[in-house]
Amino acid sequence: MSDQEQMIESHEGGITTLTLNRPEARNAMTGEMIQSLLEALPRLAQDSQVRCIVLTGAGGAFCAGGDVKGFAAGGGLPPSQEERIAGLRGGFEVSKLLHEIAKPTLAAIPGAAAGAGLSMALACDLRVALSSAKLTTAFAKVGLSGDYGVSYFLPY
Repeated sequence: MSDQEQMIESHEGGITTLTLNRPEARNAMTGEMIQSLLEALPRLAQDSQVRCIVLTGAGGAFCAGGDVKGFAAGGGLPPSQEERIAGLRGGFEVSKLLHEIAKPTLAAIPGAAAGAGLSMALACDLRVALSSAKLTTAFAKVGLSGDYGVSYFLPY
């Protein structure tokens, strides 16, 4: 990606908003976005000035899930089994943090929340969606099993 930040953090009146910022890809998750969330969430959990964490997406979508097009276009050697496991664990850790933080977490869903995006939204304490939002697990459509804790959070 260009110099554009893939996640934007803003603060106002005790509310911290984390905006997934890849609107051209409907905010599909990248390794960089996962790492940004893994850094931000524990830090915000410890910050006494933060009373609530809002997760949302830029450009009219919440999150289209994993960056499947990016996986296919990656070129080079496919990731090793260890790299795949580390990636899945990192993604689940994001959902776990959203669920376990002792501060309210809110998913503001302006549009599509698919796959990993839906999982992260379900991990939040509350979800608010526009009437035009589309929610789907989508994993089977791309030949994957559910990740980011969807099998735990969906019946929640």
